[in-house]
Amino acid sequence: MTGRKEVFLQEILGQAPRILGQQCRVPTMRPYGCFDRPFWNYGDYGTPRTRRQEAVLTLALLYTIQHEDNIYFGNRMILEWIRAGIDFYSRIQLRTGAFNELYPNEFNYTSTAFTSYAVSESLILLKDELPARQAYMDTLRKAAAWLSRNGEPLVINLSLIHIS
Repeated sequence: MTGRKEVFLQEILGQAPRILGQQCRVPTMRPYGCFDRPFWNYGDYGTPRTRRQEAVLTLALLYTIQHEDNIYFGNRMILEWIRAGIDFYSRIQLRTGAFNELYPNEFNYTSTAFTSYAVSESLILLKDELPARQAYMDTLRKAAAWLSRNGEPLVINLSLIHIS
């Protein structure tokens, strides 16, 4: 592993316990798989922050990166928690195909786009060990269809705009 990749891996390994601490990892709890601890543990608000499900991709990367310091590599519990995270993502999708972020029926474009990316990349990384269930594919198709019908002109990168 090159120096830059090594630095990133060490940083991620240092944050992995915190990431796992955000996830509801109790299978008997209704929000099992949810990475939004304020939602599932404290009841701070009425809808889970969907963007937090992007953590499945970090776990998928940790699961697949073989390195002497990576205790998560090939760990079956990590694979189970990835599956639980993707299951939760699928359960919270709105009928339209969109996802909420801050409040119910928000139909948030960025939440739908970024979480769908994280889930699809996770499924690609884990294709041999976490088969893409039909439910996962249906969720991703619905999200893609919603995204293709709903542009978001206000989502811009302000760093690209030159202000004089």
